[in-house]
Amino acid sequence: DGPPNPSLLEVPDLVGLGGGPLSLVNQIGSSIDDKFAYCLPPSSNEITSDSSNP
Repeated sequence: DGPPNPSLLEVPDLVGLGGGPLSLVNQIGSSIDDKFAYCLPPSSNEITSDSSNP
């Protein structure tokens, strides 16, 4: 397999959620019976404040 790609090691807290070979889902798929779900909150620029609903 060779040494790891240094460019992949320079980005902290990066999780691949796609279906590619380096994605978290592909790397742990067999240990979780190929079942995985996730929910992402809206980005901060999409969050709005509604004063009528505290």
